[in-house]
Amino acid sequence: MRPALRRMHVAGMAAALLLAAASRASAQEAVLVLRVTASESEAPLQGAQVRVDGRAVAATDAQGQARVAISPVSHQVEVTAIGRHPQTFTASLAAGESQDVEVQLVPSAVPLAPVTATTTPTPARSAAVQAFYDRAANHSNGRFYTREYIEQRRPQQLTDLLLDGTGLKWEYSTGGHRRLRFRRANTASRIGGARTESGQVPNDCPPKWYVNGFPFEMEQVAPRDPSPDLWVHMDEVEGVEVYPDLPPIQYGGLGASCGVILIWLRGDARTPPPAPSPQP
Repeated sequence: MRPALRRMHVAGMAAALLLAAASRASAQEAVLVLRVTASESEAPLQGAQVRVDGRAVAATDAQGQARVAISPVSHQVEVTAIGRHPQTFTASLAAGESQDVEVQLVPSAVPLAPVTATTTPTPARSAAVQAFYDRAANHSNGRFYTREYIEQRRPQQLTDLLLDGTGLKWEYSTGGHRRLRFRRANTASRIGGARTESGQVPNDCPPKWYVNGFPFEMEQVAPRDPSPDLWVHMDEVEGVEVYPDLPPIQYGGLGASCGVILIWLRGDARTPPPAPSPQP
C-alpha cells in the first residue's frame, strides 16, 4: 500500500473509533432540561445558576432554560438566582434518558442594617415672626438678627446686638441716666417724631420700639434706664430688626422718624411689662 493511502486509511479508522466512542458515551449519559421561572409571575429567570453535586455546570438563557448532561447515577442539583431562595432536588436518570424539570424560585427578603432617623421638631411660627424671617431672607432694608445668628454669636445682652454697627449709641444725661439713641445729623426731611423748635429732627433721638409687633414705650416703662436688657433675656429673643430709617410701612408713622427697633420674642417667652398709665 502506498504511504499516502496508508495515512488516509489510518486517519479514517481513528475518526471512526472516536465517533464510536462518542456515541457510546452519549448513549451512557442522561440529560436534564431545566426551565427556571419566578414563582410570583412565572416569568423566565435569565442567569440562574445550575450546580450538580456542588459544581457549576450551566446558567439559564433568556427563556430561563438550561440543558445539563449528567451520568446515569443519583445527583444533587441546586438552582440559585440573586434575590431568591435556592431550590435543591435529586435527579436520578437512566442512561440515555431525558427529563424536563420546572423550577420556580421564590423571592427572598434581603436583610438590611437598622436605620435610625432623628429630627428636631421646628416650633410653629406666628405669621408676624414668619414675616420677620421673610424680610431677613429677602435682604430688606435694615439689620436682622435671627435666632440662629444669636446662638452662634452668644451675646450676653440684647444691647450687645443693638450697638453692633446699627448706628445706635448710649447717651448719658446729666443725672447719669443712659438712653439708646440713633446718631443723627440735623435734617428737616423726616416726617413725625421728635423735632427741634426749627422743625428739624435733633442730632440724636430715641428709636421707636415694637415688641411682637406692638408699640412699646420703653422710656415710660423704665425712665431712669430705658434698656431692653432689664426685662428681656437673650434666651427669650427669636429675632431683632433694626431700622435707622425706612422701616416696613406698617411700623412707620408717628415717632418712627428717628428709627425703629422690632423685637420678636420666642413662643414661650414672657410678655414685657405694660406701659404705665399717663399721669394726670
